[in-house]
Amino acid sequence: MVLGGPHVTLIPEDAEPHADSIVVGYAEDTWPQLLRDFAAGQLAPRYTQAPQLDLAHGPSPAAT
Repeated sequence: MVLGGPHVTLIPEDAEPHADSIVVGYAEDTWPQLLRDFAAGQLAPRYTQAPQLDLAHGPSPAAT
């Protein structure tokens, strides 16, 4: 099981014992690496988004 989100980001030590892996911060860069590692059978215990993530040039949500 992989956990992420606000609680995991704010208190990762609380979530770690309850998951195979956790994602700290936004997952835009870390999620693809997590999937590659999972496919290779080498899931890391923690994936942390680098602080320089810039979402300004990312895709916009689709208008409904």
